Amino acid sequence: MPTTGRPSHQCSPALVGIDPEGVRREDPYVATGDIVELTEGEIGLLRTAIDPDREDVVESKAMVKAVTALTRELSGRAAVRRGKFLMLFRPSRKMSETIYEISEGAIESADIESQRSFVESDLATGARVTASDGDEDPERLFVLTDTTSYQLRRFSDSGADTWQVAIVTSVMSRNAGFAMRDSEVFPIRHPIEVLPNREAAIKALTQAGSDAMEWTLPLVPESTTEEDPETRTLRLAVLLVQSVEAILRTLEILPIEAVGTRKESGRLIIQVVPRETERDKIATAIRGRKAADVMEKLFDKDDQGVDVDWRISTSGGLGGSGAGDVPARFVTTVKGSIGRAGLRILSLRRAATPRCALPSQER
Repeated sequence: MPTTGRPSHQCSPALVGIDPEGVRREDPYVATGDIVELTEGEIGLLRTAIDPDREDVVESKAMVKAVTALTRELSGRAAVRRGKFLMLFRPSRKMSETIYEISEGAIESADIESQRSFVESDLATGARVTASDGDEDPERLFVLTDTTSYQLRRFSDSGADTWQVAIVTSVMSRNAGFAMRDSEVFPIRHPIEVLPNREAAIKALTQAGSDAMEWTLPLVPESTTEEDPETRTLRLAVLLVQSVEAILRTLEILPIEAVGTRKESGRLIIQVVPRETERDKIATAIRGRKAADVMEKLFDKDDQGVDVDWRISTSGGLGGSGAGDVPARFVTTVKGSIGRAGLRILSLRRAATPRCALPSQER
């Protein structure tokens, strides 16, 4: 729905030269104007906040964790900021057999180098990291791709345990029924270097220094102390933005009432009018427009709104489309005996854009 002003989720990225509409592009920066060079981690955080993937966690507490982790990663860095994860892969016989099965026999169980290349390629397609739910000091982690699950433990061959290097202890096919229920899953935004042996791991860890990121960084708090005022303020600010966005999106759903139906050229025509609900009270309270006013503005002329896909639903709740939703397109406005403007909406094709909410008994 048209609104006044610029949405808050578009203002912040614009300040650093990121195009909010193209944040998922390989190059998300605007074509002209001032830009700030961001790291992959910073761009990844903006992508999660503006256009989250299906598996991204955007609840306020999780977003605060992500911001805290990114702050810790960037603190004390030089002008050129880098970061990578180190993974030690020494396949057991069972791991080799699993990779043989996942690759459909293309990678032999005895070909260790090809197995390592498989892991590198698999992780490069997009990896997420998670731990058992509620485990703030995990003994093991899981790295997930679309096809494979890797179980990790901390590296201890250098004398002291550290999560700056993770050792693969198990490889499982995701098709084998593996699931991490009720666990937060975080995308890995930095490159992963797969190492073949203990010596290579120690050498890589020494050379990387502080650029070797801890695998637990997105998962655990920096300390177990009580939440400090600055973090609390940040968490509440994120929660406020999410609440405002949720309210504005809810107001985009227009309650309607069906007042007539008929068929025309084999197509079902449904005549609807705006319906007064609690939505109008909320809209009025925040100086928004009632459903009737919004619809009058949208459809005051026959040539307006004709290219907009609508979805008529029995539910006004947020979320994906339901199996019983009816995709529709606006045809024309008419004046009826009901004493208020009616809208005829023509069902053409399934759409996933603005919705009108019908009460279930009047569908």
